[in-house]
Amino acid sequence: LLAAEDTYEYAAVFALARAECEALNSDGHAEAAALMEAGRLFVRAEENLQTSSTLSSGELMEHAVSCFLKAAKLAYVSEDISALDTSASFMQPKINLSQRRILQDLLENAISPPDDIL
Repeated sequence: LLAAEDTYEYAAVFALARAECEALNSDGHAEAAALMEAGRLFVRAEENLQTSSTLSSGELMEHAVSCFLKAAKLAYVSEDISALDTSASFMQPKINLSQRRILQDLLENAISPPDDIL
């Protein structure tokens, strides 16, 4: 409902609260899904700021990247490669080079873990 009213940042905060509830219920998959939704909503909020006459500090994009990285970590821990790949593909254009390297390392280790882990 909040997203329909173009108040994406508030909708994102509610999605974060839902992610915390899912974490308390020990449902990592639902938590990751809620984090992905929050990340997407923060991106939409940032895009709205950039297309309006309002100046953006980039804070909403930082929140989005944080949500995506948390979702990627949950997917990595639960060995849900498809969710991790979805997080990675959505994040690629939104993150800087060092964050992209960390994400790539996560993906590579999830798909082919180093020998010392096995």
